[in-house]
Amino acid sequence: PSASNSQDSIQRGDVIEFYGPASGGKTTILYHIALTTILPPSWNRTYENLDLYDITDVNATIELNGRGKGVIFFDLDGKFDIQRLYSMMIYYLHRRVKTTLKEDINLIPSESEIESIAKNALKRIHVFKPNLPESFYATLLDLPKYMKELQQSESYEFSFLMIDQINTFYWEDKDYDEVGIIANDTWKNNNVHYYVQALKQIIELTGVTVITTNWAITPPEAVDRIPLNLCYPVVAH
Repeated sequence: PSASNSQDSIQRGDVIEFYGPASGGKTTILYHIALTTILPPSWNRTYENLDLYDITDVNATIELNGRGKGVIFFDLDGKFDIQRLYSMMIYYLHRRVKTTLKEDINLIPSESEIESIAKNALKRIHVFKPNLPESFYATLLDLPKYMKELQQSESYEFSFLMIDQINTFYWEDKDYDEVGIIANDTWKNNNVHYYVQALKQIIELTGVTVITTNWAITPPEAVDRIPLNLCYPVVAH
């Protein structure tokens, strides 16, 4: 069966978690998924390109294997690096050019054209940097409306909601639970529950696939032995 029909393939509405030790490549995986999502399926040289870059060949076409979709990216640990993502996109585009066009020098896009492809694609990634649990939760609640308005104005759908280091607020939330910094007892006692419910609502209203990263040193086979109150929740679809 094709990948789209396989039970092992990623489906809209799925929730996926990458976890492991720090500097284990989790964020790099997110960047790669993001760049192949926001890049267009293909690139065609237009007459506007010709005027801008003084190029005469109008038949250049490159299959980029992108999706031309949007990505919501929550940078909870404050380490999102747009320059790194951009550099990865430029490298990816050069590889696609080399693979697709090979020796056909007349069709190879200029460096300016490649940079233009990457910069236009970056408009489809929307980065949020909440620095408090309440800000994170409030943004999640407003996200379906934000996404709907963008889809109507920009004419592209969102494929992924990425949350880098979803456990960032774990100890902060735990402090709130133990010392009662937040006066609202309902929030204090159920903050994790609210995160989960907000993510479920986003999935139901938008159909996005949620991908999270989580810092962990516990091997996968030991997860079942961890008390549930010590685990950050993973939303079940």
